[in-house]
Amino acid sequence: MRRISLARLAAAALALLAGWAAASGWLSLSGLFWASCILALAAFVALLWINQRWHLRWRQSQEHLQTLRADELRTAGRLADIGAPFTMQVDQAHPSAGDLNLLGSFSLHQYTDRCATASGRSRLAELLISQPDQDAQSKNRWQERKEAIRQLSRARTFRQRFRRYAAGETDSNAAALQTDIEAVLFAGDGVANWWRGGALALCILFWSLFILYQMLQIEAYFLLLIPLLSGAYIAVTLRFRSLAARLAALSLELTRADRLFKLLESYRPSCEYLRALTIFRQRPAAAIRELAAISGQFAFRRNPLLHFLSGLLYLHELHAAARWRRWRQHHSAVARLWFQDLALFDALQSLAGVLDTDRSLCFPEWFSEDESSLRLQARQLSHPLIVSERRVGNDIELGTERPLWLLTGSNMSGKSTLLRSIGANLTLAMCGAPVAASSFRFRPLFVWSSMQQQDNLASSVSLFYAEVQRLRLLLEAADRAAACALLLIDEMLRGTNARERTAASRIILERLLRSGASCILATHDLDLAAEAASRTQFYSCHFEETIKDGRMSFDYLLRPGPVASGNALRILELEGVLP
Repeated sequence: MRRISLARLAAAALALLAGWAAASGWLSLSGLFWASCILALAAFVALLWINQRWHLRWRQSQEHLQTLRADELRTAGRLADIGAPFTMQVDQAHPSAGDLNLLGSFSLHQYTDRCATASGRSRLAELLISQPDQDAQSKNRWQERKEAIRQLSRARTFRQRFRRYAAGETDSNAAALQTDIEAVLFAGDGVANWWRGGALALCILFWSLFILYQMLQIEAYFLLLIPLLSGAYIAVTLRFRSLAARLAALSLELTRADRLFKLLESYRPSCEYLRALTIFRQRPAAAIRELAAISGQFAFRRNPLLHFLSGLLYLHELHAAARWRRWRQHHSAVARLWFQDLALFDALQSLAGVLDTDRSLCFPEWFSEDESSLRLQARQLSHPLIVSERRVGNDIELGTERPLWLLTGSNMSGKSTLLRSIGANLTLAMCGAPVAASSFRFRPLFVWSSMQQQDNLASSVSLFYAEVQRLRLLLEAADRAAACALLLIDEMLRGTNARERTAASRIILERLLRSGASCILATHDLDLAAEAASRTQFYSCHFEETIKDGRMSFDYLLRPGPVASGNALRILELEGVLP
């Protein structure tokens, strides 16, 4: 590429030299010099095009290698090595985003993220944190979205091309990028038709007089128009300074979008969910290609020589602005939908891509109408972020007969992981994506969790008060959503003494039982677990450990009934804290 850049510079210099020699009539060989000037300009444009194509292919190959490395890291469970995680501001009162690690480092988003665009990455995050959304609450719409993801999972070659065509995507702030695109798409800048007509007439007159001077040796009247042409060039450059800066900044993104929309024209979806997207109903590739070409003309400002020559020869920005005004009149009403649907398609193909690195996943199913008493049933359920070779699956069944689970077990035995496994897989299931289980059937549930509460020194909020505030939100959600709520609670009311914690927990469990919500509570309170084991509405289960030769091991298998004892003292002894 360095040699091409040098050749391009030489062609530009030759064009200028030949043009100067031809204009001055040096040695009466102006025709030869003009031919040389035109050939040099053609060579300059050709080399510029070749350089851009080679640079694009190099970027695409590098991006493809990065995606392959990222898939290898996901297979090995090394999500932290993939790169900087996607970030998005999420309200601290969100039902479960923080506890279930939906976003951020080592998160469900990082696990599923195979997006080709920044806006698709943002749309994927919105899908994860908004479940159950409207599509998830409608069985027909959910089935259509799941079938879309299933169909895309089979189109692996197409998905790889889709990711490769977006090579060089570097903007990590997807919200800002989408805002910039929409600000340009619906900006008010334009140009009156008489401006364009007058400028075109001026250029035609100037070059006609110049050609007549060169060919027929008439008076050099074209020199009189140079001040007008230069003034027009300066006026146009200043007039469209704002629009040019904004469109030029997006020219690379629009070029990528042009490639993606063109690629999408070759894809023929068979499912209704994808066919309903505007990018497949309207086939906007031609319009996006024109928009990319318009932005590319304004991007000439990045090359001063090219901008100067194009401005003097043609006043190109004036005509680009006129094209921009016409494009906006025809397409601004639907352009936003094109980019929104492109982001949604990108998010769906990203969810479909999880099967590329983990074939042990399965697609979820809704319960049938005659299974109204069941809310969640999974076989060999495990956490998707754990490497498949190390996963230990457990069977889960939640229904109206035993809506409340009390989960006990020793420290580090897997209680919190099970809660997160249920929440993470249910989130994926409501998206229509594959889950980490051998089978998974569900009804859409609003997932609320209380697992990682902390005190807040800045707000003078203690750990106990933070837990109380969170529990209040969970109880309100249970009363509001009733049978459609699932509460995941890890060690309720840790910030107070054992006697009051047990008394308060009994009252809270009774309230949850009256609400009709489902709840899985992980606790170390063996008295509470023993009491619950004697009631039919509660299901008591536990994890346990094995100690052999002074070493502690866990099998992470769920067993019925409350745990018999804890291991806190044994851990303290093994670590040398206790004698």
